[in-house]
Amino acid sequence: MRLYYDKAKLTVFFFMQELTVYEIAKMAGVSVATVSKVLNNRSGVHAKTAAKVRRVLAETGFKPRWSASAGIKTVAFIIPPYIDSLTDNYSGRVFASCFEALRREGYATLCLNQMQVDQLCHDGVDLGLTLSVSGIITFGNPATYDFCRRIYSVRDRLPVVVIGRASDDDQIPGNLVKDDFMAGYQAAELLLRQNHRDFMIASPQMNNIDHRNRVNGILAALENEKDVRCRHETYDVGRLWNHGEKLALKLSGSNERPDCLIITNGVCCAGFVSSCRVLNMPIPETFSVIGFEDGDELTYLSPPVTAMRNPAVEIGEKAVELLLAQLEKKAGIVAEPIKHQLILRHSVRLNFT
Repeated sequence: MRLYYDKAKLTVFFFMQELTVYEIAKMAGVSVATVSKVLNNRSGVHAKTAAKVRRVLAETGFKPRWSASAGIKTVAFIIPPYIDSLTDNYSGRVFASCFEALRREGYATLCLNQMQVDQLCHDGVDLGLTLSVSGIITFGNPATYDFCRRIYSVRDRLPVVVIGRASDDDQIPGNLVKDDFMAGYQAAELLLRQNHRDFMIASPQMNNIDHRNRVNGILAALENEKDVRCRHETYDVGRLWNHGEKLALKLSGSNERPDCLIITNGVCCAGFVSSCRVLNMPIPETFSVIGFEDGDELTYLSPPVTAMRNPAVEIGEKAVELLLAQLEKKAGIVAEPIKHQLILRHSVRLNFT
């Protein structure tokens, strides 16, 4: 016989076997439908009621019978709260790579909205128990930095891997980062070797840690060069293609055009290159261009754009590798930063002299 003591109601519940959702509902003083909604993270339950149900779930150690009997290990993939989080070329490819790597290891993948999981973090519940998952994989970006920092706190109870940065600290276990600084450095170095001296950088605002590191790498490469000029254009995230169009339009009316541009976002770069063609500023004749991230939008432009590619497939596989290492209790695993791949195409004017 087991018992559960409800401190709020000063009531003791006795039960002879594994709990059911009906007994959980009785203990929490709610309907079975409410318990089901909480277990499946569905809307329609008041926050205080959901917190009460989760407290009972945590204190009784309840697990849904379907999760125990199915014998399927599950990893939660937390979807960032922006509309194109899975249709975006980079994040979509990373997710597909994670999905395939988990499938090979016998894990199912559960996609969850970040805002729902964030509420669970605020409620202080046991995420592994409430979500019936073995671990969590999520993305770090300005929209999720605070969430990622909160979810780091559960890592001692539940394996967590954050793809991308949530802080400037590369040594956080389970944090999988790209070497954006060196990628920026290499992009600038390539242009310097082709005798480019008038640079323009276009990037999102510098609260984005990845893009900030790319810009810092570019500036570091130019720091000791003589007779080099560098301008930096920033823009708000959102409607990235339009930002590229606006930059092209701005340069079309300028008497002080750079001889090269490094654009740290792929969609913005595609919008820029496409607009340059319309505005009769041929590339690379007018200026050389290097992009980042290298989705399909850079591959099929005219001309195809030289880019620093995020190796999305490798990133997804490494994320799963990090998660499995935590599941196997390999403490303090820190991944080496993943290097970008330089893809040479036709948007850089080459100097063969």
